Amino acid sequence: MLDRLDKEFEIEKEAYEITSLEEALLTFEQIFDEQAKVKNLQDKIRRTKEFYENQIKYEQFKIENLKNALLAYYERQKQVNPKVKIKSPFGNFVNHKEKLDFELDEEKLIERYNGTDLVKTKSTLYKGDLKKRLTVVGDKVIDTETGEVVDGANPVTKPAYVSVSIKKPKEDK
Repeated sequence: MLDRLDKEFEIEKEAYEITSLEEALLTFEQIFDEQAKVKNLQDKIRRTKEFYENQIKYEQFKIENLKNALLAYYERQKQVNPKVKIKSPFGNFVNHKEKLDFELDEEKLIERYNGTDLVKTKSTLYKGDLKKRLTVVGDKVIDTETGEVVDGANPVTKPAYVSVSIKKPKEDK
């Protein structure tokens, strides 16, 4: 389509020649009108984009409300039967158990592990690799490789929670 437009523009460019003052003045008016058309199209695009962005926000709001209703229903069912499992072809409930984890004070840990493979040269901590090396013992976080208590890592208990998992619609091909 762009090739076709390029050819049409070339034809118009070659075909339009101004030969008098009257044509020049009319050309100014034509340019003014074309600029107004461009502005109208840009406004139309902006309004259309805003409309669909608002539609998306509304649909996301509806999704959150539906998920909250599902979670409330699941909690009621769980009170009746703590081992209840609810699945459908479109989604299911996922129980996340309470787990021990740690909060990291990145600056202290960068200082501590600087010069190792856990810190990038620009002093960025490889948190994933570090978490593999750390373990919680009582109320302390221990580096399993050195056996030392890690200053800058504090044990925290993340609460159990339930989330709703919805399968994504398949894309048409």
